[in-house]
Amino acid sequence: MSEKYKPAMAYDFLTPIFDWFINVLGYGKDFKRMVLELSEIRNGEKVLDVGCGTGALLLEAKERYPNSDFVG
Repeated sequence: MSEKYKPAMAYDFLTPIFDWFINVLGYGKDFKRMVLELSEIRNGEKVLDVGCGTGALLLEAKERYPNSDFVG
């Protein structure tokens, strides 16, 4: 029993604007930094992000913690 892939915002054509839309709602770079602060990740840890959407938070995390492994 496999589920069909569900793109960001439920429609393929909306996927390219998903991150822009999230930024407009106020969940941009500053919000991602706050989430990373609260997560207390330490450099070198392995992190799994379930439901990572476009992966923008994972990219921010990898930039901040280059020696950690991130999977989404």
